[in-house]
Amino acid sequence: MNLLALACSPKKGRNTDILVDELLQGAKETLCDHSLHIKKIYINSLSFRPCQDCGYCRKNESCSLQDDMTLVYKDIEDADGMIVSAPTYYGGLNAQCKMLIDRCFRFNEMVSNKDESWTFQSRIKKRKKLIFVGANGSFGKECVARQKTIISHLCNDINAELYQMIFAHKTDYYPVIENGELRQKARLMGKGWVHAIALDLQKNMIVEENSNGKRT
Repeated sequence: MNLLALACSPKKGRNTDILVDELLQGAKETLCDHSLHIKKIYINSLSFRPCQDCGYCRKNESCSLQDDMTLVYKDIEDADGMIVSAPTYYGGLNAQCKMLIDRCFRFNEMVSNKDESWTFQSRIKKRKKLIFVGANGSFGKECVARQKTIISHLCNDINAELYQMIFAHKTDYYPVIENGELRQKARLMGKGWVHAIALDLQKNMIVEENSNGKRT
């Protein structure tokens, strides 16, 4: 089972990062028949440009920008479960997270319909379960809806189910390191996440076995 955590905060060991680690710790504590392969990437440590809207990915199914995002694309494709974490800046996702999401547009397949509308589907075949981790320094729950909208678009493009969202609100006053209840919630969420992924993998194996049996 491949688990990928994309940490978009420029600060390591702070609010969103702590919650990510709790999720991953819960994942490690989950008993399942699958070995866990966990990779955590700090997006702020990568060197990559924002999407240039050049149209290259429409024709080539890849990105024209050859930078550190090329290292992340394969991990996204191979992931069975993903975590994306980001702090809130000016009421929305921080720039590092938004740049990451914009660059994932290369996974989007635009299919024209007879009524001149478009259907947007993912080029990634493997379905995954995604958890979004957010933190608001001085904001409260008013940021959740707008961030969920953007993350939902990301899920569509990378063929992910939005499994759960977990937020730390008003962290300027209530830092996550001091919030044992929230940290425990994250750890339990990580356990449930891996258990749900394991069930999906088991179902997929049964479907593949049945399909192979029918072919023979």
